[in-house]
Amino acid sequence: MNPLVLSCLGALVMAFSLGSVGFTVPLLLDDWDTSNLLLGVIPSTGALAFLFAAPFMGRLSDRVGRRPLICLVLLVWGVSMASVPFAPSPEWLFLLLPVSGLAAAGYWPSLESYFFEASEGKNVVKGLRFYNMGWTLGLAAGPVVAGLLYPVSPRIVFFLVGGAVFALSSLFLKTPAPNRVQGLHEDEPHARKRFSLSLLCAAWIGVFLACLFMGCFRNLFPRLGRDELLFSELTIGTLISLYFLCLLALFPLLGGREFWVGKRWPLLAALVFEALGVAAVFIGTTPLSIGLGIALLAVGYAQSYSAGLFYAMTSSEDKRGLLCGCHEGIIGTGFFLGPAMGGAVSSAANLRTPYAVIVCLMGLGFLVAAGVLGRDRLRSCPASKP
Repeated sequence: MNPLVLSCLGALVMAFSLGSVGFTVPLLLDDWDTSNLLLGVIPSTGALAFLFAAPFMGRLSDRVGRRPLICLVLLVWGVSMASVPFAPSPEWLFLLLPVSGLAAAGYWPSLESYFFEASEGKNVVKGLRFYNMGWTLGLAAGPVVAGLLYPVSPRIVFFLVGGAVFALSSLFLKTPAPNRVQGLHEDEPHARKRFSLSLLCAAWIGVFLACLFMGCFRNLFPRLGRDELLFSELTIGTLISLYFLCLLALFPLLGGREFWVGKRWPLLAALVFEALGVAAVFIGTTPLSIGLGIALLAVGYAQSYSAGLFYAMTSSEDKRGLLCGCHEGIIGTGFFLGPAMGGAVSSAANLRTPYAVIVCLMGLGFLVAAGVLGRDRLRSCPASKP
């Protein structure tokens, strides 16, 4: 199989697995009649392991190679997921979920580096649209498939996930590893540019803040929508899914154009879109107004994520895995802190207040990003003559 096609397929399959497991584990814990504390703590152990391990696992891929680490962590992920149905008690998940989190931390930075090296540094921006569409589609489809299979038997979901990643691992074993590449191909329009670290930092600010909101929104909005706004479960689910549907439409648009590469203003504009989106959710009282907010947030996140991943992948060969790992760690940190922050703030105030706090954080993030980008611009300007 073509390594570039395999990397996009790998993003789809693993994201599908994550979406399926993320939907199924809380239901399984509920069937076990676990306490509210364990219901929140146990799923977070995998995310905690992921966010701390991702940079180190990315660095490991720089040293041992992408394909060996990908194959190893896929086997570990598959075994840990296939073992969940045999767990005699919820406490066993304190072992299995962190192991799966470590495996995911080794997988995503390695896959992103593998994708860039498979492209040979050519048409990276255009190729990213297919890669990003793969993981977005997987995350959107995973809960749907798991929701259909769970009433039949929860075991089927975990066996399906385990079988899918075992098959994916065999494909990586059979496919020759792409050669390491230093950066963009010399024929690429931006090959001669050296992208400043400030561009990557500004993109990561947008990525973190959007993930912070979505982590909070996915956990708290169902209660706000049902108890205060009187939305149906179908409406609530549709609004949450709308985020991924918007990303599916936006990634091809960004992938077909390179106007944002090496530019500062798209990163600041992304933060503005994100802030406007969260503000619309904060004040919204109808599905239309909240849906508009979700769409605006998706516009900002699609730009921040695409830029962050592009600048991380186009870094020097010896740090590519490390920076891709940091990229994934920032995503995991946002989704980990979002529910905790939202729960603490809503307990002290109400269910809408966390969104106001996030709008303020996005305003602060805009100022920090503008300062970082502006300072870098001043450094790049030649000193004026007296």
